Amino acid sequence: MIRDNSQRAKNIITVFWVFFGLTIISIGSSVLERNLLLRAAGGNITIDEANSNDLRQKVVGIAQLGIHIITITYFIMWFRRAYFNLHALNFYLRYTEGWAAGAWFVPFMNLHAPFKIMKEIWDNTQIRAQQGSEDTEIQPSTILGVWWFLWIVTNIAGNIYSRMAFRGDQSISDLISLNTTSIVLDIVDLVNVFVVITIIKKVNVFEEQLKQKLVIENIASEPVPVG
Repeated sequence: MIRDNSQRAKNIITVFWVFFGLTIISIGSSVLERNLLLRAAGGNITIDEANSNDLRQKVVGIAQLGIHIITITYFIMWFRRAYFNLHALNFYLRYTEGWAAGAWFVPFMNLHAPFKIMKEIWDNTQIRAQQGSEDTEIQPSTILGVWWFLWIVTNIAGNIYSRMAFRGDQSISDLISLNTTSIVLDIVDLVNVFVVITIIKKVNVFEEQLKQKLVIENIASEPVPVG
């Protein structure tokens, strides 16, 4: 029997909005840092201003790291439950239910497997929910491609950014370039938050339709009392 996934959907959507808010704060903090760096290029800042900027950026960075970990945890919980439900309905699927969590952490596999699992969730949940209906309409999965493209881009660019950020002996020009990259990555994250929230909401609708379908089928299969 399938398990309810609606509460997990609500939880991860809430977490994503917190993530969204912190990303806005991060962009604002990075803009302040950019202004400081431009002034520093002309030698017009004090030690106190530099230290204050570094402290603010560290606090924002720690907060973002924390919400990233929480977001990953809650998303995988929702993702795995959605895939579990397909297995419970005896669908023939590419992966076992455990890979809905594990695939994110295996090098190279994490470049394609999570997308394929999401595609199976998107398609098969709709197919089962509409099984037996005369007017079936499976929504296209174009939005999944947008989500995955943005996810791949931000992760590759983020890894390059991290390596550059930890290099020593950086000039003011290097720091300004890093700052610009950080702002761009944050903006892309904002876009992807909207995309993934849309996906979760739509899948949640598909799952609710599926639950209603199963309830109706269970009622129809109950023996009629003779009497």
